Amino acid sequence: MWNRVVLLCAGVATGWTAVNILTCPRPLVRGQRVRLAISVSLAAATIVWLSLDSPAPALLGLGVYLLAAVPAFVANAQQASTSKPDPGPPPPLSSAAPDAHTENKGNHILLISPGPPPQYSGPAGWAYRLMHTDNAPTTLPRRIVFPWTLAHVRQAYDAMPNGHPSTRCCSHVARRLSCRSPENNPRCVYLQGSPHLRQELRSLRQKPPTPLTLILLDAPGSGSEDRVREIITSSRLRETIPDLRLVHCPPRDVDNVSDLAPLLQGSPAPMPDHEQLSAYADAVLASLETR
Repeated sequence: MWNRVVLLCAGVATGWTAVNILTCPRPLVRGQRVRLAISVSLAAATIVWLSLDSPAPALLGLGVYLLAAVPAFVANAQQASTSKPDPGPPPPLSSAAPDAHTENKGNHILLISPGPPPQYSGPAGWAYRLMHTDNAPTTLPRRIVFPWTLAHVRQAYDAMPNGHPSTRCCSHVARRLSCRSPENNPRCVYLQGSPHLRQELRSLRQKPPTPLTLILLDAPGSGSEDRVREIITSSRLRETIPDLRLVHCPPRDVDNVSDLAPLLQGSPAPMPDHEQLSAYADAVLASLETR
């Protein structure tokens, strides 16, 4: 009886960990591989021990192991393919307020990038991001293969040591805003990945800046606008910051849904050159001047 319990536990650990290896951030892969090796070794040792008497118990044990591993893999794959937006990181353990001289000086501006996160940090938000593509995990077979899709995305990020091009675009606009006026204090935040908009607004509640301008790098009426407004409402910052504005600017070309294709193939996204970055920054600044 005990050997069946061992094989069941090893099978669940194997199936669950196999999905984690495909979907977790790169720094965590080694630890997941160690867990997989332990579970597989435990199952193999138990099956070999059962085969010492006769092949029948060993075959039964192998069946029990696979019967536990396959449903565990499917269950974790479905969890990874949940079509929910990235909720953002959990609240920090420390509730210390940000430094008023560094965080809240001048015109506090948050540049909100709706696109892919700067770095791959796990499966959160990716099924939601791919919902309108051919790789959307809308059926059970696609949910089962979705971990391999995320493995390709992670491989693409491995080839982008400086992060996704959206990071460079947002940072370039932030530098232009700072150079435009020394009173501006722009920061880049994301709807996927870190620094996340929800986390930034949560920290600003400790010492609300005045004024606060949120610049969404997307067109009005988009799905990302709904997400931003939901996050603003849940942060309750409007109760403490009367001068809170949300404006829109032209979306980045590199952030279109069609440009996710290289990531899904495991290839890095094309990095815009300096001329493209300058042209986009000029478009954003021109859009702000008309507000």
